[in-house]
Amino acid sequence: MCLPLAVAFAILFALRAQIDEPTANLDYGNQIRTLEVIGELRRAGYAIVMTTHDPNHALSSTTSVAILKDGKLTHLGDPDKSLTGTRLSELYNTGIQVVTANLPDDPGAGIKVCIPAQSSKLVDS
Repeated sequence: MCLPLAVAFAILFALRAQIDEPTANLDYGNQIRTLEVIGELRRAGYAIVMTTHDPNHALSSTTSVAILKDGKLTHLGDPDKSLTGTRLSELYNTGIQVVTANLPDDPGAGIKVCIPAQSSKLVDS
C-alpha cells in the first residue's frame, strides 16, 4: 500500500496507523517528506507503528523502538538509548557506529546517525 493511501486510511478510520517500510525504494528527498508526514500525524495525536530496517529513521522519527531479531523482541525503549553501536552491530551482524553529526544550518543541534563499517573489499583504493 502506498503511503498516501495508508495515511488516508489512518485519518479516516482510527487514531493509529500501521505503516510497513514507508521509505523503502524512495530517494532521500521523498524519504524525508514521508517521515515529515508521519511526524505530523504523530504530533496530531495519532499512534504510529512503523517498521523499518533503517535505524537512522528510527532515531529521527520515533519516540520508542522495538528491536526484533529472528522474529523475537530483543529490546524495547527510547531510540537514543536503545539504538547503540553495540546493539545494532549485534542485530545486523556487522560493525556499526552511532555518532552525532552537527548540521550546518543549526550547528548546536546535533543528530545521531548510524554508520555501518565498510569492508576493505567494497572500496577500491
